[in-house]
Parts: sequence; structure tokens; C-alpha cells
Amino acid sequence: MFLKSAMNHLTETAFSALLVALAVHGSELAKSLDLERLLGDTAALGRLVIEYEPGDDTVLLVYGTGRVVKQPRPRFSSNDIVPTCTGRVDQEEIREVVRALINEHFFDLPSRSYVYRTVSNDDDEFWKALKLHSITIDDGKTRASRQFADGIYYNRKQTLPPDFIAIEEILRRIEKSSTSGKPCHMSPGINLPPPDSPKPAAPSSHG
Repeated sequence: MFLKSAMNHLTETAFSALLVALAVHGSELAKSLDLERLLGDTAALGRLVIEYEPGDDTVLLVYGTGRVVKQPRPRFSSNDIVPTCTGRVDQEEIREVVRALINEHFFDLPSRSYVYRTVSNDDDEFWKALKLHSITIDDGKTRASRQFADGIYYNRKQTLPPDFIAIEEILRRIEKSSTSGKPCHMSPGINLPPPDSPKPAAPSSHG
């Protein structure tokens, strides 16, 4: 019993240290994202990708070029073939999202992490109850995100901040205007790197 308690304490300490490190790292990365530049630099805007996960196992990708892609999260690997809905919006609508990120002080929102540890197989029920929402900003060099829950986390009710909701509403409007009522096709799941991670040295391009 003592050994089990000690192991649990060490695990919790390690998780706490990891979460603190991730929060600091994410904060530093956020500072390197120049959102103001995206409003006037069309080339920089074209490299932007906004990833929005609304808590229902789907992901919406809004590219700075105006391309919009919606997919369910691949359950097993990025090679899964999944229903894929695509559309396009004017770049001015992308700038509207960027303005909202600036006006709502996106990177001033608290950096939250939700950890789940269990030896049972009820992780699906846990995530369904949690309803994790996240928005990740990728400018081609840096990735940074904010995530919040709109559900239950270890018996405590979680809510979304109003500033976060304001950005979500614009992204949902873009999704509806670009993909609603259009036929979807089957294609491989898009492989997304983890949030708050540095990009490779080689420049990347987005569709």
C-alpha cells in the first residue's frame, strides 16, 4: 500500500511538472506568433492554419488561403479513410478570425491541460463527459493553442470562457458557409502535430 501511494505521488508530481513546462513553453511560442502581421501580409496569411476541435471528435481546418476542411478525428491512425468535407471562403473571412484572435486576447487566455489516468477502459466515457474544445494557431513556423472543457472533469463542471466562445462562433460560421449542403468524400485523415510544438527547420506550405 505504501509503495502504491508513493508511486501515485511521484506520478502526480511528474504530471504537475510536465503541465507547468507545457504552459511556459506554450506561452513562449504564443509570443512568437505575430497576428498583426497576418492582417497586412498576404503571403504570411497564406501560410496560416487554424485547427478547431469543437468537442465532438471532429476537426475543422481553416487555411489562410481560404480553404476549409472538416474531418472526424482518425480513431486509430492518420491513414484512416474518413469522411471529408471541403469548401472555400474569401481571405477576408480569414482576416476576420485573426482580428477576433487579437480583439479577444486569445493568447492571454489561461493555458489549461486536462489529464486522465486510469487502469480501466472507460476513457471514451471520460472524454465524452469532458467535451474538450481547442483552437490551435499555426503560422508555418510556430504552433500554439488554447483548450477548454465544456463538461465534467473529475466531478467538477467546466465552462468555456466568453472570449473563446466568440472565436468559436466565427469558425462555426465559416464551417457552415463553406461546407454545409455540399457533398463530402472519403480521404485519409490529416496528420496533425501536437499543439504548442515547434515546426521543422524546412518551410512548410499549406493548401
